[in-house]
Amino acid sequence: MGVQPYSLAGSRIEVPYGATALMTEDVLHVAEGEVDCETLREAGAGHVVGVPGASTWREQWTRWIWDADPRRVVFWPDNDPDHGAGLQGARSARATLDRRVATRLVRLPPGDVNDLWRSEPDLLRSTIWECEQQ
Repeated sequence: MGVQPYSLAGSRIEVPYGATALMTEDVLHVAEGEVDCETLREAGAGHVVGVPGASTWREQWTRWIWDADPRRVVFWPDNDPDHGAGLQGARSARATLDRRVATRLVRLPPGDVNDLWRSEPDLLRSTIWECEQQ
């Protein structure tokens, strides 16, 4: 899950969940996984894609975000006990994207976006609002 494989001209291209959000010129939120992607949408985030953790991050996705040229990119990696593969993927993508677009890395309390939504929905909403207003 998380990656939707499509065939294009005989090759396999892996597309992030919700890839149509890449067509925004506004704020793009990048969640770790489909469930967190849908949770961010439910909480009010406008344009969200869901990607697996760093072990499956594709440099092509960084290029797609670069080419889309959103106003800002907000990464929402899980805060896992293993210090998060998603955090490493977000840092890698930011190293490239920071040269073109403003980025932000949201440091969640232990768990993921969905855990925060269940425990403190107002905090999640206010964090989304803050990210989209800057």
